[in-house]
Amino acid sequence: MSLLEQPEICRFVLESLQAGVYLVDKSRRILCWNDGAERISGYFRQDVVGRICEESILLHCDEQGTGLCGDACPVMRTIQDGTKREMSVYIRHKAGHLVPVYLWCIAIRDGRGNIAGASLSFEERKPEGNLEVRSQELAAHGCLDAITGLPNQAFTRTRLREHLGRYSEHRLPFSILLISLAEDKAITAIQGHPAAERMLQSAAQTLSNVLRPADFLGRWEGDQLLAILAGRTATPNRLQPIGRLVGLSRIHWWGDSVPVSVLLAAAEPQADDNLESLVARAQAELQKAGHAKPPEFRPAASAQAEG
Repeated sequence: MSLLEQPEICRFVLESLQAGVYLVDKSRRILCWNDGAERISGYFRQDVVGRICEESILLHCDEQGTGLCGDACPVMRTIQDGTKREMSVYIRHKAGHLVPVYLWCIAIRDGRGNIAGASLSFEERKPEGNLEVRSQELAAHGCLDAITGLPNQAFTRTRLREHLGRYSEHRLPFSILLISLAEDKAITAIQGHPAAERMLQSAAQTLSNVLRPADFLGRWEGDQLLAILAGRTATPNRLQPIGRLVGLSRIHWWGDSVPVSVLLAAAEPQADDNLESLVARAQAELQKAGHAKPPEFRPAASAQAEG
């Protein structure tokens, strides 16, 4: 028997790959979950093996925030027709935030050529540039926020002034997006301030993975984050997917899975704008969005098109 014909050798290689790989049978029950899948998703083998993938363990969704379950499930469709599928999707990490990945799904056939299940592999889609080195530089100069790990408000103000300067001189388009926890006072009252901070962390991590590399995300005041969308206007068609994706994030708090509910509001620069006037318009829109929601805290509230 050759080396490649020894099943224990093949299994060892499969489970030690850096890419995430898992195998399912025809009922979509997970049979194998490798080291790469653990690293990328945060789920250990014992968390998922034996479970059916449609239980939304990873919550596959597309870049519009639409869930890939039911008829859109790539696993089910590949098991039905045997066609290989490749796509860019988001999965929900065990910690609750969304992670962008490339996903490949192929059918597994038995000795007679019949489809017996499917193999799925996925790799994290990492943004261009070395963000880790950049974060280390900011941390060394005291420019990172202690809670979210994002650039702090002082640095965010500096970046916003830079964009306003380029807009004033060259009319280079951009827009800002304010992101705030919905019902922050109610969240704090019911879940406690640490839970609100954890929600802000989850929203920050998901937004870091959802926004383009050219965009900027930083901490703002209170429970708010501020994104600078470079070279584009903040139309509803662009904001809605961002809100949906953040709304799919979760935190695990005292045994409960609590949705991260946010409000979004955007503003675009005008000819006579300074930093304060631009942010004030976004804050006014954010306040309108908050008033449009009922006063009580609703953990199941979504983050769609509030701003």
